[in-house]
Order: sequence, then structure tokens, then C-alpha cells
Amino acid sequence: MDVNRKVNVTLTIWQLAEVTTTMQLAKMQCERERESWAKLSLEKGPDGTPKFKNAVRNVEYLDKKISEIEEIIRLLDGQTREEEQA
Repeated sequence: MDVNRKVNVTLTIWQLAEVTTTMQLAKMQCERERESWAKLSLEKGPDGTPKFKNAVRNVEYLDKKISEIEEIIRLLDGQTREEEQA
């Protein structure tokens, strides 16, 4: 399966608004989680090692996820990354 293959989907205006809203909510949730993990990544145990050893990796994962969601939102809005940067 080619996961990068483009597909067309037909939605009503209402459906498009619902999908866009859902993606915005997902982005906000990821941003909140990222903020929490970023704070946790600074915590150290008594021996000076990170208290939450996967916190930095979780921040990196959420950064990537937020970027992916932002790209989907741009596509839903009818913009490509190149159009937005112009």
C-alpha cells in the first residue's frame, strides 16, 4: 500500500467543517501534551538522571505529530505548504 498516494474525498461543507474542527482539537491536545512532556523532561531524579527517560522522545514525537496535523489542516483549507509560504 502506497501511503503517500493522493486520494480525492468528497465532503459536504458541514462535513469539511467537522473534520477541520476535529483536526484543530487534535492539534490543541497534542500541544498541551507536548507542553507537559517538555516540563517533565526537565525533571531530574536524585542521581541527576532524567526522571522521565522518554520525555524528550515524546516531545519530538508530538512536534512531528503537530506538524503533520497542521499540514492536514492546510490541505483541508485548500492550501499547500508552498502557497502558505509565498
